[in-house]
Amino acid sequence: MRRRLVWLLVGLALVLVAVGAVLTKLPVPAAVSSAAAAAAAVVAGFSTTRAAAVVKLRDDRRDARRSLLRCDRRGRLPLVRELDDPVQLGAHPAAAVGSDRVPAFVRRDVSALAEWAAITADEERCNGRFNARTLYAHDEWLSCMADSGDSSGALEIGRRLLDECRADGDVPLTVLRALRLGISVWAGESGDVAEAVRILHEVGEEDVRRVGEDDPAVRAVDFRLRYWRAVEWARGGRVRDAADEFRRLGDEVVSAFGMSSGLAVKVLRERDKVC
Repeated sequence: MRRRLVWLLVGLALVLVAVGAVLTKLPVPAAVSSAAAAAAAVVAGFSTTRAAAVVKLRDDRRDARRSLLRCDRRGRLPLVRELDDPVQLGAHPAAAVGSDRVPAFVRRDVSALAEWAAITADEERCNGRFNARTLYAHDEWLSCMADSGDSSGALEIGRRLLDECRADGDVPLTVLRALRLGISVWAGESGDVAEAVRILHEVGEEDVRRVGEDDPAVRAVDFRLRYWRAVEWARGGRVRDAADEFRRLGDEVVSAFGMSSGLAVKVLRERDKVC
């Protein structure tokens, strides 16, 4: 569509210039021909400028897309028939989860981190620091921070925020629970697996007392706890125990959440490392 617009504008500019040139040769009053030529020049200049702007916008978008997406040599997105490997689309291959291949089609949008930081600041300014909306925004912001590679930074801020929430005393338990689960992930990713295990053990026991053992949330926390506990075993030299746990946990997590879930991918990756 934009390509047709560019050629249309260029063609319009050429036609108007040609019309102006023809009018200068015809037996018409000089004022009329001069006015027509001036109008043609103005319109032609505008059309040319607009065409150049459209071309520049197209090139800028193509360059931006190349930096974020997997494109061919001409800067175009690949067609479905041109793809023979689902990993190129960012999907986890069901038949080779333990391979070294990683999804590489879409890079993480770093702007999401700045966007959530701004949202968190707005929520805190409008609703207060310990409002549930503000704290959930904090959780999303810190998750983006960890996903961008700064798990240690997310962990430090998360710990400090949790201490402040406990000191406030009015933060709902559900909000505290979500923040503690986030801290467990960031702690584990930062290397403090013992803290991740401790937090998940505490949250799991509290959930059982609150909603019972059959609640899906309790099972999800138990999966996380078993994952980090097995990671702790593997790093502590209990490789055989870790391998057995990863095998059992892998089957259970895949059955519960599917092979493409984040936890399933982590479990199967660790299983292939130690088995």
